[in-house]
Amino acid sequence: IRRDIASTKKPGFTALASEQQADKLTLLKQEALPDITGALAITLKLESLTAAAEPLLSKAITPTKAIEELLKDSALQLWVKQGMGHHREKRRTCAFCRQDLPHDIWQVLDEHFSKESGDLEVALDSVITSVTNEIDTIAEHNSFTGAQFYADERTKFEASSKALSQALAVYKKDLETLKKALETRKNNLFQPVSLKAPAHDAEEVGKHVAAINVLIGISNGKTFTLEKDKTAARDALRLADVF
Repeated sequence: IRRDIASTKKPGFTALASEQQADKLTLLKQEALPDITGALAITLKLESLTAAAEPLLSKAITPTKAIEELLKDSALQLWVKQGMGHHREKRRTCAFCRQDLPHDIWQVLDEHFSKESGDLEVALDSVITSVTNEIDTIAEHNSFTGAQFYADERTKFEASSKALSQALAVYKKDLETLKKALETRKNNLFQPVSLKAPAHDAEEVGKHVAAINVLIGISNGKTFTLEKDKTAARDALRLADVF
């Protein structure tokens, strides 16, 4: 005890504050945690998806022989297009009005809904599927939890994880905006659609990913020094009692 008293009298000695003592006591109760395997990696695909979408959104196409009434009413045009699949080679009467279908109905409609418009619709569907898949993967990006980290790193991880979630929420809105634009064009194939500039910050996402990976390394390293840290904590608490 004399040695401890002498240590507290040395110049530069500072006793632990109440909060620091609480932290040391928490450390003494800490059991070794399993290593956190893997690292966080997020690849944002909006830029490549936008590059694929923009030519489709801006592409100008016209029917081979337009039906003006349909061109002027996009909702009616979509209704007719959807109805074609329910009637071609299936019915001779209209399922809606029960009237006989005109003998040249398919030639007339095929000249309006040209192969070019059909190809555009297929291409739009492909990009819409890719955008939907990217939206669905957002929730799976960060599978780490605070319980995997030691106390000091846990607090920092939870702050970085929250900030990352907020940044990814903006990214998700950009994806949803792109998807809506593609669906709008699909519903009116003869009307180009403009696309808003994205609002997310890719660098911010990368910053939070890097911060979390640093914390993973620090937390894993503490497993090897835990017993040494506990010994130092006991010494500091003992000197605080003597002081």
